[in-house]
Amino acid sequence: IGSYTFDSCHSLLSIDIPNVTTLDSYAFNGCTNLVEANIPLIETISSHMFESCLKLERIVAPLVTKVDLYAFSSCSELSEADFPLLTEIGSYAFYNTAIKDCSSYENVTKLGDYAFNGSALETANFPNVTGTLSNVFNGCENLTSVSIPLVNKLGSSVFYSCASLTNVYVPNVTSVGMNTFRGCSSLEKIDFPLLTSTSGSSSFQDCTSLTSLDLSNFDTSNVTNMSSMFFATGYNSTIFTLDLGDNFDT
Repeated sequence: IGSYTFDSCHSLLSIDIPNVTTLDSYAFNGCTNLVEANIPLIETISSHMFESCLKLERIVAPLVTKVDLYAFSSCSELSEADFPLLTEIGSYAFYNTAIKDCSSYENVTKLGDYAFNGSALETANFPNVTGTLSNVFNGCENLTSVSIPLVNKLGSSVFYSCASLTNVYVPNVTSVGMNTFRGCSSLEKIDFPLLTSTSGSSSFQDCTSLTSLDLSNFDTSNVTNMSSMFFATGYNSTIFTLDLGDNFDT
């Protein structure tokens, strides 16, 4: 099925195509009344394939290994999308979706920018993702717990405005970027045993519940911008324990 084949078919309510192996970009883009899709032989959800399918609730695609960029972007009712073989999630793939649980995505090794931005995600466990993340969970207001043990760099706004976030496991992170934890108002403690630098301002701004922060390996010789790094709402920092180590030079 080629690109744009069913683009903006507003009368389409369900899809059942058990024998099709390839669906191209934008195939069902803008099918605003589509509720369910059964595509059991598809291995790649191409870019923009279901973008803006506003009523899409459930998709069955057990062989999918890649969800490309914008694939489900703005599918605001999508809550059931189990992909046990998934290894790659593109940028904006689940932007503004109703996905709460991504436990079936534990084989994922790559997370694109803004992958879950604004989604309903509550927990995120990605034990095999490596490299740098940027804006991935930005605006996930219901996110409470995150485990990304192999990631070594948190870029810009990864957890920006994750107001419910209370538990973060990032043992290998060496650098954080601008606005990384900004607005994480429920976060009380963060441990960065390997953190050595920051490349952006406001990294912990408005973390109004933060009481303990381990920066014992932080080396200010690697810092490019610390502006408002610890700025908190009302100018009243709540940090009671701050371990800066021997390499912190103000």
